[in-house]
Amino acid sequence: MKTSAALAIAAVGVLIGGYGWMRGSSAPSRPATGSAAVAGANDKQVVVHEHRYVSALPGASAAQGARGREQAEAEAETVQAAARRPFDPEEHRFQIESSFDEDPPPTVASRQLEKTILKNFSMPAGKGATVESLECKATRCRLEVTFENKQKDSEVIRDVFMRSDDLDVSGTVVERTVDKDGRIHAVMYLGPSKSAP
Repeated sequence: MKTSAALAIAAVGVLIGGYGWMRGSSAPSRPATGSAAVAGANDKQVVVHEHRYVSALPGASAAQGARGREQAEAEAETVQAAARRPFDPEEHRFQIESSFDEDPPPTVASRQLEKTILKNFSMPAGKGATVESLECKATRCRLEVTFENKQKDSEVIRDVFMRSDDLDVSGTVVERTVDKDGRIHAVMYLGPSKSAP
């Protein structure tokens, strides 16, 4: 009984939200199930994951008592308040940059990913963009890039990442600024497509 009460308290979660791009499945299309839908055989799509929380309060546990129930209810209210809080881009950027900062040092695979990203930007798909800096750690990369204009911004992201056969990453743009001459500077974080940065 104590184990189930402890598991019930542990069931209270923390809301993590975000967006990015992901590669679609190469398997034949079928109706989406679950909280995320991916369409298109080789296209990457914006995927929004919906999180629902169920409060698992240990009301029947005599050992827990009223004090434990009150604490669990307060924790559940904190989670629900976080779910109601509007999206804060600065907080989101801080979380992503903190994850990158805490990522372990580069590996052989991440060094290869860095080379592949640079190679793709040097091909026709990357025309109209200049990589200002690129740093890959064990599971995440930070990329600063300048695009000639808004059209090149869209085209290069689509062609270098979303339509690439050799890059299976997802990404989040945390900063995008436009110069007076129309050039766009972007800072983005990339990670494995199954876990966006």
